[in-house]
Amino acid sequence: MDYRNLKKHLNILYETLVCGELRPYFKNKQKELTKNPKIFFQDMSFRNNLIESFQTPAKRPDAGAVIENTCYVQLHMRFNSFSKMNFWRTKAGAKVDFVLHVGGGEASPWRSNIPCPGKKH
Repeated sequence: MDYRNLKKHLNILYETLVCGELRPYFKNKQKELTKNPKIFFQDMSFRNNLIESFQTPAKRPDAGAVIENTCYVQLHMRFNSFSKMNFWRTKAGAKVDFVLHVGGGEASPWRSNIPCPGKKH
């Protein structure tokens, strides 16, 4: 699928509230607009159905993505109306899953690293 068609399909998912996007955090607002966002599903059952995977997180190869997506949904429900949310990553690979700006204040980093029983970390 080419980039234009992908954007068209993603826009449909955004408009129907199936997906949401999280933009990277930059002090330079212009850079923030040009960098690729992360895409999250608002409904994990829709995502799981697409990839045909319904196992528990301990048995899933994508457990980290599932947990991160679940954290996104919870933070979005609780903070979306009065805050801005981003993610942060360096070229060297350091990352913060969520950067919250509650009430326009200082940036607050949040990580979604929750260990799953039986998984090696």
